[in-house]
Amino acid sequence: MRAETMAGDGDLAARTERERARQRRIRASGIPRRYLAASIDRCPEAVQRYASEFNERTRDGLVLHGGVGTGKTYAACAVLAAVADRATVRFATGSRMLRDIRSSYRSGSEGEAEVVARYTGPRLLVIDDLGQEQATDWALSQLLSVIDERQAALKPTVFTTQTDGDGIARRLSVHGDSSAAEAIVSRMRECRAVAFRGPDRRAR
Repeated sequence: MRAETMAGDGDLAARTERERARQRRIRASGIPRRYLAASIDRCPEAVQRYASEFNERTRDGLVLHGGVGTGKTYAACAVLAAVADRATVRFATGSRMLRDIRSSYRSGSEGEAEVVARYTGPRLLVIDDLGQEQATDWALSQLLSVIDERQAALKPTVFTTQTDGDGIARRLSVHGDSSAAEAIVSRMRECRAVAFRGPDRRAR
């Protein structure tokens, strides 16, 4: 009986430490406050399945595409929260990531390499609202560099976007290098795609 009790205590301690690690990772992830309580149970089945199957061997990412307010960002944050017990995670909009990199050129405290590592280092990264940033040659070069570095390290990325496929390429190519835009879309095509449909939930 005592051996069983000690084993039970050990299991409880392991679960407690795992939950503490999950909470630390969530707090450091950059997930917006409004999505900290996002529940994977309220997401489409394909998204739930991705989160439940996620492990150290997962290589493919997700592309969540659909109109404004259809739940893409909610689902992306729910995935991060769901896997944070077994992986390091990070959330950023494409625009925020680019601003952080650009700010490193003016900051004396953090160099570009350290800033980029915030996004290339975590096991799972969400790039939210891809296609809404100002698509200059520099911006596309930075986005592609981060995506390529993660892909080379076999680290999956979750993208949310209002358009998919050729629509993303057209949007990114408006003021930037179309070849870089096509290269980004090519990487995204290797991900699992989940369509989000319906009315704008924020308007309710």
